[in-house]
Amino acid sequence: MYNNYKQSQMGATGWQVHKPRKEITPIEIFDIYMVKDTNFKNLKGWTDTYLSMGSDMHYHERKVRNHKKNIKSGFWKFVDAPSRHYAIIELPEIKQFKTRKVLKILYVDKRHQRKGIARRCMEALTSIVDKVDKYCAENKEFNGKRITHSFFSLSLLPNPFHVSNWNPKNIPNIDWSDAESATEQMVDETSQDLPRRYKSANHVKLKEFYMSCGFAPCRELWYHEYIDTSNEYRWDFRRKQNVHDRTIKLNKEPLVYPAKNAEYYDSDEDAA
Repeated sequence: MYNNYKQSQMGATGWQVHKPRKEITPIEIFDIYMVKDTNFKNLKGWTDTYLSMGSDMHYHERKVRNHKKNIKSGFWKFVDAPSRHYAIIELPEIKQFKTRKVLKILYVDKRHQRKGIARRCMEALTSIVDKVDKYCAENKEFNGKRITHSFFSLSLLPNPFHVSNWNPKNIPNIDWSDAESATEQMVDETSQDLPRRYKSANHVKLKEFYMSCGFAPCRELWYHEYIDTSNEYRWDFRRKQNVHDRTIKLNKEPLVYPAKNAEYYDSDEDAA
């Protein structure tokens, strides 16, 4: 009865049946591969996020804290077999992207840097990207669903940062499913340079590292270009800047892996 009442208030006359989607995006295939890969373990949290309609008839993001720490997050722990230490990466969910996953964070504890952990983590991650990119190029379907695009990429923006509370003892206490909470003790160079004591490498050195892992510069990702069709009488070309002015001023170029896929983001507005 209560569900019927709620539906009547929303103008709904009965239950809606949603037909299963008959297509799948490369980024969804990547998410499936990521879960199955034994090199990475998802770091879970207590916070569940969902959309709820407010009194203004607009949807707003709501957060609910769960009793159990079983909510998946965009953070993953990579355990390095040779050293038995770890790296943490963040692959946030960006709903409008179909062919590109963004690597926002790659973290290795300062005590264990320069031991090859970051490189082995990137090798494991780009190996998954290669598998998805190859599968999309060679196949039309995945588990009976049509694949929307024939390529897949990983992108990032080299940006030094420092976080003080991601040590082994504190990792179980962090609410990883709430990215804002998980990174509240993080500082980066978005607005100003980091103090020297926090910086193990500048953005130039980081760029060199990632390019040695197979990434290529892709300045087109500084901007999002699209056709604005909001006016039914005239369609306009729009260009929206995706990064801070300081990023462009310091020439912090976005990087794409594999390098051959950078060309897709030069001309195809649907290749996000």
